[in-house]
Amino acid sequence: MTTASMPEAAERLLTAEEYAALPEDRRTELVKGRIEDVPPPGFLHGVVQLEIASLLREYVRKRSLGRVLTESGTVTARKPDTVRGPNVSFYSYQRLPQHETPTGYPNTAPDVVFEVLSPRQGLKEVLPKVSEYLLSGTACVCVIDPQRRTAVLYGADDSISLLNAEDALHLPAPLADWAPRVREFFPE
Repeated sequence: MTTASMPEAAERLLTAEEYAALPEDRRTELVKGRIEDVPPPGFLHGVVQLEIASLLREYVRKRSLGRVLTESGTVTARKPDTVRGPNVSFYSYQRLPQHETPTGYPNTAPDVVFEVLSPRQGLKEVLPKVSEYLLSGTACVCVIDPQRRTAVLYGADDSISLLNAEDALHLPAPLADWAPRVREFFPE
């Protein structure tokens, strides 16, 4: 990723609120007050991301548990501010009540985040995001690797679980009963 400076923000760091007010003319994230370009992912990434979101949304909607989002910003740090756009995120109604629909970024972290690795991205590149999500209050981060057909679960309790394609995914409540096999996220 490269840092792209905006003329009006070149000398000072942006806040999450200032970042939210900018035009959405390209894919970016705010990292420690600075805008970083995020290249669009490839086709396989998109297929896997949509499969995760679709399977999770179906489960969540039937049980009225919360909301499933894709690429929606969440504040992971303040002073300087960082705003990340997780590939897939889940907000339970306990964390973000059903009647609240923020127009900007929510004031709470998602319960669960999914990040899908791109071919040009390794685990090393996504670990800073994993740490940010967990430190901001996310209970579990699941990193999906379509090339290896694996998943790595990172828990707020410092647990790490490596799962292969045949393993079932086990997430914290209220998603504890949702247990898809990792292979279900990948095309046949």
